[in-house]
Amino acid sequence: MTRMADTYARLRKWFPEASDYFLFARIAVWSLILPLLLRFLSLPRLMRVLTPATPVSSFSPDLHPEAERINVYVIKIMSLNANNLGRMCLKRSLVIYRFLRLRRIPARFYVGVRKEGDRLIGHSWIEIEGRHFYDTQEGIPYAVTFCCPPEAERE
Repeated sequence: MTRMADTYARLRKWFPEASDYFLFARIAVWSLILPLLLRFLSLPRLMRVLTPATPVSSFSPDLHPEAERINVYVIKIMSLNANNLGRMCLKRSLVIYRFLRLRRIPARFYVGVRKEGDRLIGHSWIEIEGRHFYDTQEGIPYAVTFCCPPEAERE
């Protein structure tokens, strides 16, 4: 019985509410179909698909645990695919953007580049009210090449 109790305790830690199972499953589905969408849609068209019609609100502290849970679920799901390791910033950012916006959190998706020697290095990230959201590259300057919603459409 202790083994079953341990399993149950682990599940309760990962999924504190019953609705978290559903959230996890939805994130998993979007993570699976995203590579196909990236292959066949331009980034602006993809952003129209990923951006829900629901209006956003301001980011209050009570939304932070839910935003953090979305981030954890996305990273957990994406890390299960060996193809994502070390280069998952675009997919991660797109899925996180989708689910933060569904929760009416004012997330913004960014893509940028920086020069490193002779090469251009790309990166994508999420910002909420001007602050990076769990970005491993925070503090490294990137020239923004794409933003959604565009800067002109500030919420």
